[in-house]
Amino acid sequence: MIYPCESEIYINFEEFNKEVANIMQGGKYGLINKKGKAVAECKYDERIHFNGGFYKGFADIIQNGKYGILNEKGKVIYPCKSEERITFYNGLATIKENGKYGIININGKIIYPCKSSRGIMLSKEPFIMVGEDDRYILKNRSGKIIYSGKDSPDISPYMAVIKKDNDKDLIIDGNGNKIAAKDYDYVQLIEDDTAIVGVSKPGSSSRWDYMYGLIDGKGNEVIAPIYGQIEYIYRTGAYIINNNGKKGIFSSKGKQLLPIEYDDIYYIAFE
Repeated sequence: MIYPCESEIYINFEEFNKEVANIMQGGKYGLINKKGKAVAECKYDERIHFNGGFYKGFADIIQNGKYGILNEKGKVIYPCKSEERITFYNGLATIKENGKYGIININGKIIYPCKSSRGIMLSKEPFIMVGEDDRYILKNRSGKIIYSGKDSPDISPYMAVIKKDNDKDLIIDGNGNKIAAKDYDYVQLIEDDTAIVGVSKPGSSSRWDYMYGLIDGKGNEVIAPIYGQIEYIYRTGAYIINNNGKKGIFSSKGKQLLPIEYDDIYYIAFE
């Protein structure tokens, strides 16, 4: 006998593509295994989304309007205390209690207590950005604080940009180390491991009048900041360079693909 006949019980056998399946009793959900053994008591408000919802063997659960995390053996990794659904990203997840955000790992351990009022960004490894009432905190995956200040850092999976007191942009790696040989007046992080950088034009009275170049993820200048404009060509790793009204194309490694001699260059972006 897989499971004894009792009233008001529903089992979804189609979900046995994993070792457990949802079971419902009295309007509440739990889990059973293929041997008919209950591995999670029927006390949760919604189906346990392990089919495609598990992160490395974990599923989200909801009880009395609060969210938690359960594994396939039925062990509660994090109790139903979060006010928002818990989603893992590379082994970490945000939780929300009493209107503020914190961080847990896949063992349910609190990595950062729930005291962030502005939210938490986990999606751009190796950085974790936390917004508190009066400041932003930037950490690496080990929990080391590498920045704390009133300005929100710009981050990518390869580097972070921090505004200094002299209005220069400092570029750091996931350990908080400066990776560019100098600070820039302008930095635009690109989706690959590069950044468009700018320095003020000599003699210009405008603080926004820059000469542009390109650095790689290690802070090396692959294109010197001597050009009037640089435009990233979406998802290609190539850049349109504008110099005194003439345009050409360079790769993200600084290799010239088209000479700077064209009046205009058009491209079509395909999804």
